[in-house]
Amino acid sequence: NNLSNNNNLSNSNNLSNSNNYSSNKIYSNNKNYSNFNSHSKREISGNNSSDTEYFTWDDKPVNLTIIPNAAYKKIFYGINYTPVNATYPWCTNTLGDIIEDIKIISQLTNRIRVYGMDCNIADYTMEAILKLNLSMTIVPTIWVDNNDTTYQRQYDHLFNFIEKYGEDKIDGILVGNEDAVDAVWANIHPYWYAVNITESASWVFKTYNESVVPLAENASKDSVISEVGWPTDGNAQGFAIPSVQNLQIFLDTFICLANLKGINYYYFEAFDIPWKSATGLVEG
Repeated sequence: NNLSNNNNLSNSNNLSNSNNYSSNKIYSNNKNYSNFNSHSKREISGNNSSDTEYFTWDDKPVNLTIIPNAAYKKIFYGINYTPVNATYPWCTNTLGDIIEDIKIISQLTNRIRVYGMDCNIADYTMEAILKLNLSMTIVPTIWVDNNDTTYQRQYDHLFNFIEKYGEDKIDGILVGNEDAVDAVWANIHPYWYAVNITESASWVFKTYNESVVPLAENASKDSVISEVGWPTDGNAQGFAIPSVQNLQIFLDTFICLANLKGINYYYFEAFDIPWKSATGLVEG
């Protein structure tokens, strides 16, 4: 599909009572989107690419070497990702932060979905993928709220992003809830429906097959689970109890079977997000 055509935008049907909760811990008003945060990169003497140093938000140096970790398995179809400190309008995240995150995520999946265009989230993610020379793709999104300015700012940034990086590494685009779509995306969270962990994976498959697939097939569209996961902390939701142990059960019972069934899904999500904890531990 031609991603520069704004008719090719996908929607996300939310089958949960909340879009945002953290599932596991692995880990500015800036209108000049053509320039990266000056804190994220420093040029030092010389003309070689090795003469560029990247830094995290807390000034720690970052290199472009990926150290393989035997504990990581590239078994996820895709993973949702929110960088640290990427909250508009403060935007203190850096390219260095995202390079460090992508070093980990790239050992778990080849596909990544990010939330919103603000704070250079999509740009930094794409830059990290390119600088690390990875065969990864990205699904950028436009965050939609009740503020038209928010939409227009991100809309403009999205098409600047596409013009800058092209379409080769873009898997799709999500824009809130659009009427004209190329695929049906749905968030399916068993936790918010108080499903016992022992039944959670089968509940996800049942919900997907009964509610999402028919909708997509009737419209001759593809279907994707845009969010699915299990929280590690927070209050119980009926029979659904957040814990690391239950997260492991969900991973064991959902991931391999979803892969076997050929279901496209983006796991929620890569890292804990501390700022979301203001609305509860499950959120962060």
